[in-house]
Amino acid sequence: MLNEKIKMYEQLHRVKFPPFRSLDETEATQLERRVLSTFGLTWPMTPRLWAELERMFQPVDQINANDAGFVLDSVLRMVGVTPNNKIYLWWSSAPHEIDAMSLADATRVFNDMWWPSRDDIDLFDDTCSWIIRVDHSGFVSVLNSL
Repeated sequence: MLNEKIKMYEQLHRVKFPPFRSLDETEATQLERRVLSTFGLTWPMTPRLWAELERMFQPVDQINANDAGFVLDSVLRMVGVTPNNKIYLWWSSAPHEIDAMSLADATRVFNDMWWPSRDDIDLFDDTCSWIIRVDHSGFVSVLNSL
């Protein structure tokens, strides 16, 4: 997670940013491999493989993260996902950049940590059986192996 986001959150809300853990490169790579294998794809992540993964996602109609009423856990329920308490935030801005955070905290601060026009983010849990993607335009899509 960018320090800039944390500082802005703390200045705006005058409270400490919720706890999260950035995975090291080894942990992130192992998790990426698990996610890919769940959906029948193999490591390493290449542009071709990324494009193949992109095609698997289904749009979540009439939902956009830019909308004032966007609430992460509501979107998860809407698409039939029941996440574990801890979720992962896979930022596409840098290789192997994955953070772990509680679902409650991620829901509460999502609009502060996802920056429109800048961030693409995939969210999933330890099951690696689903991914919610929010792209830089606010477009929301889902990939579910269940």
